[in-house]
Amino acid sequence: WISAVAGFGALGLLYLFDRQRVDFRNVLMTVSVPVLIVVMGLAFQAATKTGVVAVAARRLARIQTFEEDHSISGRLVSYQNALTKIARRPIVGGGHGETVSFPVVKTAVPHVAVLGAVDNVYLTILLRMGGLGLAAFLWIYFRGLRLAYNLFQHSQEQSERFFAAAFVAVYSAMLVYGLADSTLMTTRLIFIHAVLLGVLARLTADREDAWSIT
Repeated sequence: WISAVAGFGALGLLYLFDRQRVDFRNVLMTVSVPVLIVVMGLAFQAATKTGVVAVAARRLARIQTFEEDHSISGRLVSYQNALTKIARRPIVGGGHGETVSFPVVKTAVPHVAVLGAVDNVYLTILLRMGGLGLAAFLWIYFRGLRLAYNLFQHSQEQSERFFAAAFVAVYSAMLVYGLADSTLMTTRLIFIHAVLLGVLARLTADREDAWSIT
């Protein structure tokens, strides 16, 4: 929900600083989409009790200390393990085969967990590719946000402006979401992000001449 608020905030600022004269109906249509998503999400959570709010409430109800919930203590231990390895190779990282491991004893079968990533995209990138990899990742990310912002400000096509606005909102939210998840780095969802960046690059290339004239 924190990342969702960040995304909605970015969307609001985008329209607040819009250089074009905007039809109120278009703004209403754009704003109604995230509102509809939130309403659907809340309805789903209420019906299934499996949403973020319900899970967080159950955890808070049973946790007295961090150590009593292995899902939280395990995450903190994995962060510590990752930071230790990052300190050894801070510039280039340990490569894509790098892992973190820690004992899990508060289960029916005690074992050692071996993970190829931690629940933080920035720590995961530092672990695998070091500071150089993180710098490249952030450059690509903010380059995409800048291109989307320029497309929104200059394009006369409403479909392109809607795409650019959605891109800014979603990617702003994902920057925050990455603090507690490594989706942007470790799953097949990377393909979706690559496609969206490709679409954005294509739209930008088609408009470059017009932008240079203005």
